[in-house]
Amino acid sequence: MKKDSENSDKLDNFNNVVNWASLLCFSFCLNSLLVDCIDYFAKISNRENLALVTAGTVITVPTVNFGMKVILKIREEKFLRDQHYFCQTNLMVMEEEEGSHKITRMTPSFVNEITEIFRENDLELSYDDIFNINQFVYLINANYYERLKDLIPGNSRKEKIDTIINQISYFLSEVDNKKFDDKMAMVALNYCFFIPQDIRHEIGQEFKKSKVKSLNKVIYKIVRGDVKPDIPSYRNEREKAFSEEPTPFDFNDSSWYLNTIVSYAFNPKYREKGYGDPRDLEWDITSLKKVLNIIASHRNELMKEKSNYSDIELAESFVFNAMVYASTNGHQKVGIEEYVRTFKNWDYLPFFLKLKVIDEVLDDNNLDYSYNPFDLKKPRPVKTFQKIIPFSHKI
Repeated sequence: MKKDSENSDKLDNFNNVVNWASLLCFSFCLNSLLVDCIDYFAKISNRENLALVTAGTVITVPTVNFGMKVILKIREEKFLRDQHYFCQTNLMVMEEEEGSHKITRMTPSFVNEITEIFRENDLELSYDDIFNINQFVYLINANYYERLKDLIPGNSRKEKIDTIINQISYFLSEVDNKKFDDKMAMVALNYCFFIPQDIRHEIGQEFKKSKVKSLNKVIYKIVRGDVKPDIPSYRNEREKAFSEEPTPFDFNDSSWYLNTIVSYAFNPKYREKGYGDPRDLEWDITSLKKVLNIIASHRNELMKEKSNYSDIELAESFVFNAMVYASTNGHQKVGIEEYVRTFKNWDYLPFFLKLKVIDEVLDDNNLDYSYNPFDLKKPRPVKTFQKIIPFSHKI
C-alpha cells in the first residue's frame, strides 16, 4: 500500500511537471508569434517593441493558463470515460465467455433484453442503435436505479429494466425515425412518465454528455459513480452484485402482486392485444395470494419439470393469464372464480400437477367441484381394505 502511494505521488508530480511545461511552452510559442507579427507589421523602436512583448506576455499567460486548464480538464474527463468504457466492455466479454447473464447493478449489457422485447413488438433497428439504447439503459441502471426503484413498475430489477425498455420500444414504434441517439433519448424519457421530470432531464443531460466521437462513429461512454475505473474493482463489484440482488417472489406481500399487475400496464404487447388496462380491473389480492401460495408449495415438483424455474416467472405467468381470462370474457372483477378458470388454458404447469393444484384450491376455498374448469367429477376418496388372515392357535 505504501509503495502504491509513493507511485501515485510520483505520477501526480510528473503530471504537474508536464502540465506546467506544456503551459510555458504554449505561452512561449504564442508570445513568439506575437513578436514576429510585431516585427513584420510595425516599424517601431526596440523599447516600444520590448514594451509590447512584455504587455503581450502579461496578457497571454493568464489566458493561456485558463485555456490549458480547460484543455486538461477535457483531457482528464475523456481519459476517465475511456477507462470506464474499457471496464464495461471487459465485463461484457467476461459475461459472454462465462455464459452468465443476470440483471444486477453491474450488468454491462442489456442487448438480449432489448432485442427480445423489440422482436416481440416487431421493431428492427441497426446494431449501432441497439447498442446506443444499451448504453442509455446502462446509465439508468448504474447511476439512477436506487433513486427510481420505488417508482418504476415491477418487482425485480429485471422487471423494472424491462419496463423501461418496453417504454422505449413503445416510443420508437410511434415515430418514423428509428434511429436512437441522445436527442431521441430525451424524447423517449417522456414516455417513462413514472420517472419525475427533473430526474428525466438529469438523465438526458448526462447521456448527452457521455457522447464521444470515435472512428466516424458516435459512442456513449458512461462514467459510473459507484466503482473505481479499473478492471479489478469492476470484477469485484460484479461478484458482490450477484449475491446482493434478490430474486425470489414474496408470495405473502401484497405489494409484489400489485407491482406485477401495474407492470403489464406499460407492456406494449399486452396493450396491443386489446386487453385494456389491468388497473381498471378489480383484483381480489387475498384470493390471488392463496392460490399462488398453493402453487408455490409444489416448487420441488415444478423444478423437476422446469430446469429454469423461478418464483417470479411463476407469479408473472399466472397473473398475466388471469388478466387475459378476465379481459377476454368481459369480467370486471378478478376473483377466486376467475383464478380457478385461468388454470384451463394456463400451460405453465404440467397437466397432472394442474389437476392436483385445482383440487387443493377448491378445497381451500370451500368451493363446489362444479367450479373445476375441466368439468371433471370430484375423485372419490380411496378406501384402504385390509384382508384379515386368521391364524390358528395350533402350530
